[in-house]
Amino acid sequence: MVEIPGSQTVLQVLRIISGSGSTWRNRYVTLRFHGASQGWILVYPLSGNTTPYFDFMYGADHPPEEVFSGLLKAHPGSLILDWSPGRSACMEVPVADVETLAEVMLAIAKGAWGESNPQVEAFYEEMGKA
Repeated sequence: MVEIPGSQTVLQVLRIISGSGSTWRNRYVTLRFHGASQGWILVYPLSGNTTPYFDFMYGADHPPEEVFSGLLKAHPGSLILDWSPGRSACMEVPVADVETLAEVMLAIAKGAWGESNPQVEAFYEEMGKA
C-alpha cells in the first residue's frame, strides 16, 4: 500500500481520487481514521462507476441496516450490499457528488465506531490485472 501524503479529510481524499481521471481507475483507496476506533473504509474506484460503493469496518453482530436505517432512508437507493457479522460491511450509495459521499462515510464512521474526526490517513493499492 502506498500512502497518499498529508493529513487530509475524507472529503479531500475523495476529491483527489475523483478528480484525477484515469490515474485512480485501477486503485483501491483505504481511509484510516485517527481516533481510537482504528476504523477504516475501503473505497472502490470512483472513476467510471455510476454508483459508488465501499467496504467499512463493522464490528457488530446485528444487521447494519438496523444501525444505519436513518442514513439509508435519508439517501434513497442506498443499500447494504453485504456484511460479515463482527467484521465488515459493504454499502452502495447512488450519489452524484463527492460531498454527499463524504457525508455518508462520516455518518458511517460516527454510527459504527463513534468517530467524529474527519481527518484520515489515506493509502492506495493497485488492482491486479487479469
